[in-house]
Amino acid sequence: MRIAVGSDHAGFELKESLADRLREGGHEIIDCGAYSADRVDYPDFGAAVGRAVRDGNAEGGLCVCGSGIGIAMAANKIAGIRAATVWDATSAHLAREHNDANVICIGERLIGPAVAAEALDAWLGASFEGGRHEGRVAKIDAIGGERQAKNWLATEKKISKSLPIRDIRIRREVEDWLDYASSIVQKTSLSERLTLDGLVSVWHPWLK
Repeated sequence: MRIAVGSDHAGFELKESLADRLREGGHEIIDCGAYSADRVDYPDFGAAVGRAVRDGNAEGGLCVCGSGIGIAMAANKIAGIRAATVWDATSAHLAREHNDANVICIGERLIGPAVAAEALDAWLGASFEGGRHEGRVAKIDAIGGERQAKNWLATEKKISKSLPIRDIRIRREVEDWLDYASSIVQKTSLSERLTLDGLVSVWHPWLK
């Protein structure tokens, strides 16, 4: 399994120890940093691990900071990431079995290396149970996609105003469609009505 690992300075030693354990277990490691115990900011590394998993460069992720909480918040800002802070083997395997966590986060200042290793092993050894949990996990993922689409629409509205579209009619159609898409995103679940690719494909051909 290819696993992305990341930490801030407060989680550096535990990250290195757990990465070695993963290598010994035959896993491939993508080290997203930090690369020393020098002071850094945990959001950078939580996001880096999240992006590695989202982009398919890693099949799962491990994040470590002082508490395991802040770096989880950062990772969870990446659409499609389900990062869980775990404290022991039980919370780790439940995070995978019930929540399909694709990233686990551990606090070096809260649990010792032996417990952390047990939690990592439990997460690796568990599988998503599906069943009644599938719909709940799908709702989690839909929240991330909806947030992404809202951000995308806001950006595209700004871009559309600066595009060299000389035909006033086409410009108005673009702006009207973006307003309509925004209203749908605000009122309905994106997973049910729209996809981000769909938003792009509808109006980008007008601009080519």
